[in-house]
Amino acid sequence: MAKKLTTAGLVSFILLAILITGCGSTSGNSAKSYAIKEEVAVGKSIWKVLAVEKMKQTDNGAKANGEFVFVQLQVKNTSNEAVNLTGIEMELFDGDSNAYEYDAQLNSAFLGAMGKDALVKGKINPRQTVAGWVAFDIPEKAKDVKLRVRDLEITSTKSALIDLGI
Repeated sequence: MAKKLTTAGLVSFILLAILITGCGSTSGNSAKSYAIKEEVAVGKSIWKVLAVEKMKQTDNGAKANGEFVFVQLQVKNTSNEAVNLTGIEMELFDGDSNAYEYDAQLNSAFLGAMGKDALVKGKINPRQTVAGWVAFDIPEKAKDVKLRVRDLEITSTKSALIDLGI
């Protein structure tokens, strides 16, 4: 005797299939994340977080709205073409999936004053590796902070999360 599949049964089956296969969308922190000092291949780029520093006030007296998070990164352009690193390739997420975008003004104001070499300087040639710092101002209460890095190829949607350990 054939059984009739109800709408509720069909919905349950689809949800179960999504859970088992891992299909479905993920937000800020629910995807697999990498560790500090681990190389992360993202499309035609390789990213690596070298260091992370947190502070409420910089050496020159600038105060954060919350806390400054300084991230020292290394990125390699593995493509055969020059690409531009503009800062849109990076953003922070906290455990509540709040996003904190790269702020060019914040970076230019604080990195130089802190004596830190900025990562974002424009063009990266083919096979070239560059390193430097980026700065974010996030709420003090932010926990489980991860850095999302994107492929340097402008049309790519590939990205990865790196757990900053804060």
